[in-house]
Amino acid sequence: MDPNKTKSASEGIAPMGITSLNETVLSNQPESRYECPVCLNWLRDPVITTCGHKFCKSCITSWLQFACYLLNMEKIFSHVSSLMAVLQSRQPMLSDALDVVEVPTDEDTGCFLMNAYSEIKINNDISNASIDTKEQEAMNLWEAPDKEGAQAAAPLTNTSTLIRALYERVVVLEQRNREQDIVLANLTKQLSALAVAKMKQNSDMLLRYCAGNYIWRVDNFQQRLDAMLKDNYKMLYSPGFYTSPNGYRFCVRLNISPQNSLFFALHVHLMKTENDDCLEWPFNGRISFAMINQLDAERTQRDTMMSNSNLVAFQKPSAEICLRGFGYTEYALISDVVRNGFVKNDVLVIKVTIKCV
Repeated sequence: MDPNKTKSASEGIAPMGITSLNETVLSNQPESRYECPVCLNWLRDPVITTCGHKFCKSCITSWLQFACYLLNMEKIFSHVSSLMAVLQSRQPMLSDALDVVEVPTDEDTGCFLMNAYSEIKINNDISNASIDTKEQEAMNLWEAPDKEGAQAAAPLTNTSTLIRALYERVVVLEQRNREQDIVLANLTKQLSALAVAKMKQNSDMLLRYCAGNYIWRVDNFQQRLDAMLKDNYKMLYSPGFYTSPNGYRFCVRLNISPQNSLFFALHVHLMKTENDDCLEWPFNGRISFAMINQLDAERTQRDTMMSNSNLVAFQKPSAEICLRGFGYTEYALISDVVRNGFVKNDVLVIKVTIKCV
């Protein structure tokens, strides 16, 4: 095939008669659930064993009579096993009212076709089609009393069969319950992961589309302050926010002033983005700080500064965050921040506005 040859596509139309031909061929072949495993034809006068297998009444009767007359029992059991290999490959499904046939018993063979079955009439109800074999067996062996308190029908004498059927039914239900628990646990994990991913996505969207107006809420402030007072090299950094969706990215740093431990230092740092090659360097703009007084808005501390293109802090960052910041080394007294209404519910609020010029 020439890969360079131009190919054209067009709408395909199925030739006339193919659909009807397939339906005609398939309609002459019985479905497996309506097929007798002995004669391989449509079921005639069907009977069903309590294990859920169906036969023509004449076929199973003739086969059992033939088997009983054979002298070599090993051949009988081999034939039974071969037949049951065919039967087990089919999924039994109850769709019509079938008689339960009684077959001979032989405990040495281990073949379930040779177990004794009771002669029971299965209720002619289409709902039986959705009931599996063990459940149908248990329903046939015992009938619950009606709502008027009438006595239930006397249970059959084959108690061991009833107990076995009920036990197997309980095992199946427990297995299904376990599988449902696993499915629910997996769904719960997936939902939790989706919720976390959704929260992160929303947070990232707010940071990218804040247009350079970022409000930093420092929670657990007292605990963080105590840690910084014990170690003056510990610093708090805000998440990175953008001046525009594809613009400059900044973060804010709050720490104890290295020059005077009674003061907070407050700086901004440029951060690397995927669009740095498309931006103009160095950064030129106006930077404003506002430490919000949450008890008296008039006492909010506001400061504004202009960038300096000669400083390394405003050059294109070569690392994830520029090591040089720009701001105030003695921005506010720690005692004033703690006592004068800047901290409420253990939260300090700092608003930062960065505009390009």
